[in-house]
Amino acid sequence: LMAIDAVYEHLGFQSNLDYAYRTEVRKECKTFLRISYLLDFIAKTSLKEMYVNSMNTLDNFLKQRNDIGLPNELPILKATPEFSAERSAKPAFSIEILLKDKPIHEKEIKYEIVDVYERPPIGKIDEKNFDPTCHLQNEDDYHLNPGNISQGKVISGVKTKRATVSSIVELWLKQVPELEDISKCFKRCVKNMLEAIKTYERHSKNEMLQPYASVLEEWDEKVADKWDVCEDNRLSCDDILIEQDVYNKREEMIDSHMKKLGQNVQVYLLLFESFLTSYWRYSRIPWKLVESSKLREPVEVTTLLVKQIRQHKEDFSFRIPMRADLGLIKLNMKRMRDKICNAPFQAHKELDNRMPVFLGIECGIVKDWLNKWTQKIQDPVNNAIQYVAQI
Repeated sequence: LMAIDAVYEHLGFQSNLDYAYRTEVRKECKTFLRISYLLDFIAKTSLKEMYVNSMNTLDNFLKQRNDIGLPNELPILKATPEFSAERSAKPAFSIEILLKDKPIHEKEIKYEIVDVYERPPIGKIDEKNFDPTCHLQNEDDYHLNPGNISQGKVISGVKTKRATVSSIVELWLKQVPELEDISKCFKRCVKNMLEAIKTYERHSKNEMLQPYASVLEEWDEKVADKWDVCEDNRLSCDDILIEQDVYNKREEMIDSHMKKLGQNVQVYLLLFESFLTSYWRYSRIPWKLVESSKLREPVEVTTLLVKQIRQHKEDFSFRIPMRADLGLIKLNMKRMRDKICNAPFQAHKELDNRMPVFLGIECGIVKDWLNKWTQKIQDPVNNAIQYVAQI
């Protein structure tokens, strides 16, 4: 009894209250405790709606940003080297595309059969389909197939092998950060959101309301079976969120959108396959053969090489963007672009350095030919028929 009186005194009442007055006090305390449960219910419902609406907004946001139209080829760029997909808002984040041109293992290289270089009109190779890695040939390695000769004339070119790498985009282009890291970041943000809505302080079973629960008798009606102060004073809505799909399948939703994002990025990066292949072939040009007297059709193939280098300088500069807006993300490709665009300039420089040796060889061949035929022309003849035959 003295303990009960102490509780009443703690609430600001006299200790010698009569029974009727105490009944009224307990009635008000019960109402007050019920209000605390009502406030918690309202708060939990509000927090649940906040979470559900936020997750639905995130789902729609990712869906709309991933639903973009991708080009079938890289367009010709104008003033700003940048590609933008159709969008109504700026990208949410950006990743960098790096060119890691590591050595390609032989098992990744495939070969296709192509014609060797032949002078027109027999040959049909120009600067667009010219490949210096296979069309710069050693004269000793060139063997004309007898089956390609009819009545002393070449009717079709000899075949050779050209190397190509079908998976060069996957092997050389790296995303920083990777999409897996971006997915983890989204999941971490969702987890932090759940923790953020748990910072709301609960009213029911709060230590501050313990005195109001202490005045109740055993027969007094309570909202709960018993009133125990919770150790964790934060209000959690996990028990009502468990019924929501957006809560139970939150990671699956993020994984689905990241998969779609990865597909968009991969489809777009495949547009760079031809540029990466050209970049790779520049590293395989047999430059020593250019300085050799064994180079087959030297003037024609070096002329084609110069034309191709000039064409690549223009194509690389006006078709490879520095940035690409893919709706949800922006791809930063400046370093990759600089690396690829620099390849034809380096090839031109390499050709310039070897040109004196090349010209020296060609001048020597011309000189030997002139000396040989000058000597023959100087031989005496007895009649016009012998002169014509000599020429």
